[in-house]
Amino acid sequence: MNPLNVELLRKIPSVDKILKDLKNLYSCAPVYLSQEVRKYLQNLREKIEQGEKVDISYSVLLEEIKEKIQKKVSPNVTRAINATGIVLHTGLGRAVLPVDAINALVKEISGYCVLEIDRETGKRSVRDIAIRDILCSLTQAQDATVVNNNAGAILLVLASLTRGKEVIVSRGQLVEIGGSFRVPEILAESGSELIEVGCTNCTHLRDYEKAISPKTGAILFVHTSNYQIQGFTQEVPLEDLADLARKKNILLLEDAGSGAMFDFSPWSLQGDPVVRESIQKGADVVSFSGDKLLGGCQAGFIIGKHDLIEKIRKHPLARALRVDKLTLCALESTLQIYREGNHLERIPALSMITAPLEIIQNRAEKIAFSLKANFPQIKISVVSSMCSPGSGSFPTKEIPSYAVCLELPSKLAILEILLRKNTPPVFARVHKNCLLIEPRTLLPHEDMEVLEILFHLLKKIFQEKEESFYA
Repeated sequence: MNPLNVELLRKIPSVDKILKDLKNLYSCAPVYLSQEVRKYLQNLREKIEQGEKVDISYSVLLEEIKEKIQKKVSPNVTRAINATGIVLHTGLGRAVLPVDAINALVKEISGYCVLEIDRETGKRSVRDIAIRDILCSLTQAQDATVVNNNAGAILLVLASLTRGKEVIVSRGQLVEIGGSFRVPEILAESGSELIEVGCTNCTHLRDYEKAISPKTGAILFVHTSNYQIQGFTQEVPLEDLADLARKKNILLLEDAGSGAMFDFSPWSLQGDPVVRESIQKGADVVSFSGDKLLGGCQAGFIIGKHDLIEKIRKHPLARALRVDKLTLCALESTLQIYREGNHLERIPALSMITAPLEIIQNRAEKIAFSLKANFPQIKISVVSSMCSPGSGSFPTKEIPSYAVCLELPSKLAILEILLRKNTPPVFARVHKNCLLIEPRTLLPHEDMEVLEILFHLLKKIFQEKEESFYA
C-alpha cells in the first residue's frame, strides 16, 4: 500500500472520540450512533485503500457523519407543499385528507376505540360496519366492504367469486397501471382464467356473447383510468353487459378505478364512472379507490349485492387485505361529509378540482405582486396554465388554471433544488425554462407560506455563490 495511504489510515479518528462529540445531539440510542459511525469509518477506510482522494480533517468528517445521521433520524414521510398543479399527485400522497378526518383520528383513535365490538351486546362485531351503512346510503348498493387498496379489492373479488372459472375481459381493458399492476396477472393470481374478447380499439356485445361458455363465471369491466383510446373506438355500455350477464346467469364485475362519487361534467371532466350509477346500471360488484376522486385515504372499496359481498367478506384473503382502525376512522369521517352534502367545500381534493378560475387567478396575482415588489431583477408574471386531476383520473382532461411564472434561466435549477430541500419541501413545475407555482394545488393557508419560502430562497440565491448550492 502507498505510504501516504497508510498515513491517512492512521489519522482516522477513533469511534469513541466521534461519539463524545455527537453526544446529546440526537435522540437515539448510543448503540445506533456507534453503528452509524463505524459504518462511515469503514467506508472511509475502503476509499483510502482504493486510492481515492479523501479529506480526513476532523471537522469535515464530523460534519459528514452528522449529515448522514440527521438524514436517517429524520422522518421520510413528511409534510410537503404541492405547487405542481397535479391534484392527486401519487408521489405526494394523492388526496389531501379532509380536516374532519384528521380531527377524527386525533379525537377517536388517540386511545382505545370501538373497532370490532357491538356496544349493545358486548360481543365481537364486524369492523367494516363503520363504513358499510354510509357507503350503501351513498351508492344505493345492498352491501359494502373495504380493503387496503383497489388492486387488493379486485384480487379479492376475483378470488372469492370466480376462482376456477373463466372471466371475460375486453382486450381494450387489459390495462397496466403504476407499479406494474396488470389485469391479466391479477386474474391469474386469483385462480381465474382470462378470456380476451374484441380488439384493442373496438369490442362489441356479440364478442362477449360468443365468449360465454358453461365455464364462464363473470364479465369484468375495467375502467381504463390512466389512458384513453381515441378515434375509431367501440365499447359496450355497462347496462348492456348487465342485461347479457343476467340472461346468461353470470356475474358482471366492474373496476371503477378512481371512485367518483358524483358527476364531474359541470367542470368539463367526463369519462370516469360514478359508482352509484354503476350500481344503477346493473353491476353486481363494483370496486374503486378511496384516495383518488373520492378524496379520502388509501383504500379499496367493494360494493354490490349482499350475498356476493358476504362471500367476499368471508374469504381468507379479506383478512390479509383488511384495513386498520386509522383507515376506517378517516374513511368514515370522509364519507360522512358526502352524506352531509357540502363535500366540495370540505374535501380538499374536490375543492382544488372544482375551484373557479377567477379565484385561482386572484390567488396567483397576489403571490406574483408580492414577489415583483421584492425582486425587480426577476421577470415574474401570472400565466394561463393547465392542471391535472392526476392518478389516472380523467386521463385526457385538464383543468384550466393560472400559475405564477418565475423566469430566471441561470438560477432555475438552483431554485428548484432549494425548494425541494426546504422544510417543508416545495414541489413546483418547470415549463420552458420557467418555474411555475400552481395555486390550484396549494391549500389556502399555504399561499403565504410559499411566498415566505420563495422570499427566503431567492434572497439566498442572489446573495451567495452558485457552487455552495451543490455542495
